[in-house]
Amino acid sequence: MTDAEKALWSQFRAKKIGCKYRRQVAIGTYIVDFCCAKHRIAIEVDGGIHKKLRERDVNRDEYIQAVGFQVLRFSNEYVLNDISKVLEAIQIACKTSHPPPLRQSGEG
Repeated sequence: MTDAEKALWSQFRAKKIGCKYRRQVAIGTYIVDFCCAKHRIAIEVDGGIHKKLRERDVNRDEYIQAVGFQVLRFSNEYVLNDISKVLEAIQIACKTSHPPPLRQSGEG
């Protein structure tokens, strides 16, 4: 993990967010940095290389959104320099997410 990912993960582990997050989660053929399955939120923490891979990231985000996840992207610098704002954005996303209803036994 990068320093920014470690910093964010430590906040998740300390339960600074009211949602449960896992790291390095597969969504289809993609691996996201962090994921809250309950609220269907995928979080990516991007380093400088992502400036060169913007088209790839757009395709990736479109797929992840198409299967029902909200994608939040934060730069390494933003996480390291203003983690309180990052946490606030994540908390807002948790509160405003609309996860699909749970299936009843025998459905699907």
